[in-house]
Amino acid sequence: MKKEDEILSIDLKNEPELVNYYLSKKMVAETSIHAAVVFCELKNRRDYIVCNKKVPYEFWFQFNQKEMQEKTDLTFYEQRKAICQLVAKNIVRVKKIGVPASNYFWINSTELLKKYL
Repeated sequence: MKKEDEILSIDLKNEPELVNYYLSKKMVAETSIHAAVVFCELKNRRDYIVCNKKVPYEFWFQFNQKEMQEKTDLTFYEQRKAICQLVAKNIVRVKKIGVPASNYFWINSTELLKKYL
């Protein structure tokens, strides 16, 4: 297990809400409140999949615009702008797969640890 995975798994097991609070507080200062909210939702989705499906931390996962709007109350425009900010900071990568296209996300744990933890 890589160092980043160990740190993230420790955080995930102990207090994920505190980790999200700490990350979002630092992220708001550098990006925007919307980017922090979107990132926390992406991280929560990834952590849920990791805990329930026993997959490694570094994988692509789907999170569509409608689900994100239900969870965050952000419009499509606000989501897109927030995701662009996260991509610009190299924290998240996005690719579109399928017809109709769905967004798949990958969280860059190494960059996240360097910048925010």
